[in-house]
Order: sequence, then C-alpha cells, then structure tokens
Amino acid sequence: MGRDTPCEPSMECSPSTPDVDNQEDSGSKERAISRLIADMGENYFVYIPPRVKVKRQGYIQYVRKKDDGALVYAVHADYYILLRVCARVAEIDARNMHRGVLSFERRLAWIEKRIDHVLHLTPTSMKCKHCDYGNVDSEDQDDDMVLS
Repeated sequence: MGRDTPCEPSMECSPSTPDVDNQEDSGSKERAISRLIADMGENYFVYIPPRVKVKRQGYIQYVRKKDDGALVYAVHADYYILLRVCARVAEIDARNMHRGVLSFERRLAWIEKRIDHVLHLTPTSMKCKHCDYGNVDSEDQDDDMVLS
C-alpha cells in the first residue's frame, strides 16, 4: 500500500476530510468550553457567551448577584481566563482578584469622570498685579518691573 501508516484489515484507511476535521475540532471546542464552564461554576462564576454585537466601546462592568445566598459573578470566558492566571500569579483566590478588579474599575471610572469634569470647566479670569492688559506699552513695563 504506498502509505506511511499501515492499515489494519479490519479498519478502513481513508484520508481525513475537512468535514471530519471540523467535527473533531468543534467537538474539542465543546469539551473545552464545558470544562471551562465547570471550572467557572466551582469558583462561583457564570459563563457569558462572547458578544456578537458590541453596543458600546469602553469598559465592560461586571456585577455580582446573589444566588441562593452565595455571590455569583457573571463574566465572559476570556476575562475569566485572564483573571484566573493573574490570581495564580498573585497567589490569591480568583473571586478576591475579581473583587479587587471591580473596585479598581469603579475608581478608574470616578477618576475619568472627574478629569472630564475638570477639563470642561471654564477657567476663571485671573489677574496679576504685574499684568496690565489694558495698557500695552511693553518697553515701559519692562523698565518699571523690579526683579527681586
């Protein structure tokens, strides 16, 4: 048989088709997602499927909800994976890391709001005793100014 892999008489040797590969890939994806959902469930996180239509740009703010007396965190899978890795590096629980991230995001939003507020304020007119904008005679002003 001129193939690299020998065939058993009871098995059919056929080249793999793209449909078979896609089915195997989708099966492995489903298994990976179900393992991720089970891991999330153990840590009191709930899986949110990826967003199809992004309605707004900016931060995604996750919230905690009570479910049968326990706090449950609904998050996207990519966020959970990143959160879990950071929690392992920091050697803390993923839920504690998530609470810290929520607090940090609230503070960032407050700072951004304050910065935006300050940038849109109109400055008050400031007058200096050395500045006389009504009388512009620069040579005379330079001579009269005494530097201490």
